[in-house]
Amino acid sequence: METVRCLILNKTENELISCSDDSTINFYSLQFQKSDLLFKYSLKKHEQKVTSICLNQSETTLISCSEDGQIIVWKKNEYDDWEFKNFVNHSFTQQGGKIVFIQDNQFIWTQHKEKIFLVFEEKDQIFKQKSNKSIIYENKQKVKFPFIYNSQFNLIICSYDKTIEVVKQQSDGTFVILSSFQNQINGKQKGVVTNDSKYLLIWNSQLSNFNIFKLYS
Repeated sequence: METVRCLILNKTENELISCSDDSTINFYSLQFQKSDLLFKYSLKKHEQKVTSICLNQSETTLISCSEDGQIIVWKKNEYDDWEFKNFVNHSFTQQGGKIVFIQDNQFIWTQHKEKIFLVFEEKDQIFKQKSNKSIIYENKQKVKFPFIYNSQFNLIICSYDKTIEVVKQQSDGTFVILSSFQNQINGKQKGVVTNDSKYLLIWNSQLSNFNIFKLYS
């Protein structure tokens, strides 16, 4: 069985979407009351492992990325099924990490080894890379866990090598690093932020324990 890399649930909680190492994106009909999960259909346009998927806030666009750096836009057709729309052009060919919408027409994407995450905006139904709104992390590599976005506070939490940074999008669309602190723990990690964006919880699979970081006072 192929590893599932990402799971997302739509707002009405009746559709579950997954992506996995077999390069497919799968769609399921979901009914919590009946504990029923029914496979609907599968999409395969990527050539390598699909590492991340994300819906925009209005759920009119689905974005996916794969290990070879390929980014795909999916839209719904007249039958309310998702279908391929187009590829997203960008200037990097590194292994894809995670992709997250920060506005209905804007998403950010990071790679596993590059020292940058990229911002893309949609114009005339085409997503284009916005180089003037990207963040470059000097002397930082080895992403420990994909960045986390908190829409309520408009904050992005990133973990590169042994540093965790808190980034905020400004009113002009550019980004600024608010704070950074050291995370010396090695091993594979997963992170989640509390609803008030005050604390970051990190699970370390190598040590099988949690660590809690206070992001601000």
